[in-house]
Amino acid sequence: MLITKEELDLIPPTVKRRMTDKDFQLLDDIIHNNKRFGVEMGFDEYFDVNLHDSLHEFIQYKVAEIDPNLGDDSWDREENNTYVIFRKLFPFLNEKYHDDLYDYYMEKNRRHRNINESQYEKIQNQILKSIKNNGVYNTMNAYKLNVEGLHKIFGEGNLPKFDCRDLYQIFSYFVFKNLVQTEFEIKKNGSISFYTDSFSGTNFFRRKFKDSTMIDGYATPYFDGNCNLPLDADFYVYNINDDEEPDEVDIVGEYQESVKLPKQWNSFMEIKNWLENDYVKILIDYTNNVYDKLGDYRD
Repeated sequence: MLITKEELDLIPPTVKRRMTDKDFQLLDDIIHNNKRFGVEMGFDEYFDVNLHDSLHEFIQYKVAEIDPNLGDDSWDREENNTYVIFRKLFPFLNEKYHDDLYDYYMEKNRRHRNINESQYEKIQNQILKSIKNNGVYNTMNAYKLNVEGLHKIFGEGNLPKFDCRDLYQIFSYFVFKNLVQTEFEIKKNGSISFYTDSFSGTNFFRRKFKDSTMIDGYATPYFDGNCNLPLDADFYVYNINDDEEPDEVDIVGEYQESVKLPKQWNSFMEIKNWLENDYVKILIDYTNNVYDKLGDYRD
């Protein structure tokens, strides 16, 4: 059972130290066993009931570990007095299992034709209304939809015409929430990675070369609502065998570039694929160009 650091940070220390690997696996098994039930209700209710019922069942197991002979009355007292602390796992469960349960729920209902085209249209309108009232970032965060979930709702060729400011928030959100791959190995020539700063919404990238050259830069799609990708970079020459700060050389303005971006996309999945392929290729080509211009500094 893979748990990310972000998910683990949602568990209070008083609870975390009481959880073993076996406990996490048990909880995972319980949730996946329970997810088959109740798909006829709305998703929000299905999700809430599934997590609460699963957590309750998990607590039962924990109580039985201590004293398998507890009667019903004493079990209730034991749970309320001693094991209520495990209810603080709920934010962790909410974050970890939302997308998995959502995908199962949507697929199950689609198979049984419980979700028809008009219902998909209703969900689309709810999301678009929320975007208009609350902005893209807040809407994405509230609905907690991954790229695959958004693609199921909006489909291919049915993406609304977002302006470039909305696209700026969509692209930044996908990267910030780790909904796309952000680290890539480059054969025989190091690696490249990127991430979004939550405060500024800016995409930062880092290219490491095998010869101890490092290029850091900015490359934010649709930055500040403009329909392009601005590129800017600094480079460092560093010694990977010591702890000294790297020697820094700033790239002058002539190394800044800008790439025009589409004003319309066909699907959320197309956006994801662009970030993991074309965007990465742009960064690699740009950093190769910067690297070639730095020969004098590297020597």
